[in-house]
Amino acid sequence: MTPLPPFPAFPSTERFKNVGTIQQSLDRLCRAIDSMEPISVVFGQAGVGKSLLAEKLREDYQESHHLVAIRDGSINNHLDLLQYLLQPFHVDTEGRDEISLRIELQKCLSQEGQQDKSILLIVDNSQRLTIDAFEAIQSATDLLAHGRPQIQAILLGSQKLEELLIGSCPESITQRIATRCYLQALNENETRSYIHSVIEECNAEPSDTITENALSTLFHFTNGIPRVINQLMT
Repeated sequence: MTPLPPFPAFPSTERFKNVGTIQQSLDRLCRAIDSMEPISVVFGQAGVGKSLLAEKLREDYQESHHLVAIRDGSINNHLDLLQYLLQPFHVDTEGRDEISLRIELQKCLSQEGQQDKSILLIVDNSQRLTIDAFEAIQSATDLLAHGRPQIQAILLGSQKLEELLIGSCPESITQRIATRCYLQALNENETRSYIHSVIEECNAEPSDTITENALSTLFHFTNGIPRVINQLMT
């Protein structure tokens, strides 16, 4: 297997670092999931780690939950969402209508032994969702079985997602958002800590690998955006 690059151009949980707002956001989301809160959202500009955060959540909860991860925000309506939510149960959804899939989902959620393993829906690029999709997610998180919620949703997206939630989505949806996280670019000290920690993880000495002047120049050129930092450090 090809070794993982020190600064990969893709989200890699092996290179997840407790630097900046990403660890704070992860901690808050884990508390929300463990508290069975219905909907949590993460906002951030391109390249600050939203997809990495989504991958980290998927990795951390894949044993305790039925994971449904949608990376491209490709939900248009209730039918689309139901098809995704039934995937962990290996249900054939082809050609079936919304009503039959809703009944099937309720049946799956109510079956014996299901009470200890609910669905965690993680939707990256949620700024692409339609209003119908938001309403479908809200409706799904209202489903109860065994006296407890059976579906939780984590929505990650750009600033446009926040604008959609404020300006276009019904109040019934925004009222169900229990946790809001804002991912920020790294400051100069955080940029230094991030680069140093990756270099050390690769069994090299940071002071022998990159100078302070180079770190300062890199920060000002990248504005502390992790994706751009990785590209320049590759």
